[in-house]
Amino acid sequence: MATPPCTYFGNCGGCTTQHLAYETQIIQKKQALARAIKFPEENIKVFSGKEYFYRNRMDVLFSPQGIGLRKKGKVSEIIPIDRCVIADETINKLLNEARNFFTPSRIQSCKKTFSSLIIRATSIGENGLCFVLQENSLHRQEAITLIRDFTSSPYSSHYSSPFPSSFSSAKNVVVAFTSPASAFLSEETLVIKGGEFLQEKFLEKTFQFPISGFFQNNSVLADKMHDYCRKLLQQYPTQQAHLLDLYAGVGTFGILNADLFKSTILVESAPLAVKAAEFNIKNNIIPQKIPQITFHKLDAMRLRKITLPKPLFVITDPPRIGMHQQTIHYLNQAQPEIIIYISCNPQRLAKELPKFKEYVVKSAALFDFFPQTGHSEAVVQLRKK
Repeated sequence: MATPPCTYFGNCGGCTTQHLAYETQIIQKKQALARAIKFPEENIKVFSGKEYFYRNRMDVLFSPQGIGLRKKGKVSEIIPIDRCVIADETINKLLNEARNFFTPSRIQSCKKTFSSLIIRATSIGENGLCFVLQENSLHRQEAITLIRDFTSSPYSSHYSSPFPSSFSSAKNVVVAFTSPASAFLSEETLVIKGGEFLQEKFLEKTFQFPISGFFQNNSVLADKMHDYCRKLLQQYPTQQAHLLDLYAGVGTFGILNADLFKSTILVESAPLAVKAAEFNIKNNIIPQKIPQITFHKLDAMRLRKITLPKPLFVITDPPRIGMHQQTIHYLNQAQPEIIIYISCNPQRLAKELPKFKEYVVKSAALFDFFPQTGHSEAVVQLRKK
């Protein structure tokens, strides 16, 4: 057992395992992965990092009580917080700046326009905020004005007295929009300060990613995972083979391993991720040294529209819901030599692996991206029988 360092533990809906010793958390996650993929527990490699203050992204919600996180077991209730012990300290600093400025009394005139706030920090010193507003609110412009005041001089003309400690030190601030009819953010993004992208470094290459979009939430473990996947591929003679980076995001896997292959294909559909991936290809790929790399703005379920070359190696990193059945079907038809399946949902992974009937699990690794929670990341290598 362990003593939880967080005063909100048990009340907040975030962390669930702070009461367990970290060694116990790792053992339980390793056992769960072994059961899910039917692979010997002793053969699963484990990679871990910091137990606390590791998270490079935090999503907090606006409520009449203040900025906070959902209450455990009651998703409609928000607990105001001033610090999260699994979030990077830069994120905690930015969180408190936002809390001090966007008080319930200050935003009440915006009539629930403020939905959530995404706070991000990278290992190379970049940071940013993304305010998510209700798209159809009649007070949308009023909310944007408040955000502009938050990023301006503390001696704003909108208020009768200065609030120096309340203003933001964030280097980048953007606004995104949502609606009750959709769980996703709209493609429209308004830049208030800096830009809409941040940068992170993996294996000595620099990658741009959108503040409002998906990116791995643990920079240290993500770097370890990229190194591990590259070493898996280096076991094979790949110079005359081709790589498919499926659910490519901003292109990290494909770009980092393009030099090992004759050609590389990246597939991604999210607009902001596509924009970042195109930049990352231009920024990291030297045509004279790196073989052909192509990018397809395509939903993975429409993979059949691409003629896949052989021999083929695949890295697939789908969202928690896993891969679409049509995607799995076409991958089986393409018969890649190796499939490296990266999953943040071992239960979903367990359901999908049996659908690759011509493949066996050759290796598995657990990356503890999310200490103090029940979540983890798995990397499973599938080989043709």
